[in-house]
Amino acid sequence: MATHTYLVPTISCGHCKAAIESEVTKVAGVTAVDVDIEAKTVKVEGGDDTAVREAIDEAGFAIA
Repeated sequence: MATHTYLVPTISCGHCKAAIESEVTKVAGVTAVDVDIEAKTVKVEGGDDTAVREAIDEAGFAIA
């Protein structure tokens, strides 16, 4: 199972974290999501890379 880490520079608070987690966990095949506010990263286990990127975008965030 692949793990991908995405840099999302606009993550700044718990609301950001919750919004991203909510969308990414809906992606088929995703088994874990870890949003690190300090590092501004989203680490995702499983799921399709394109679908995860779209979910992060749907949450209102852009990947750097």
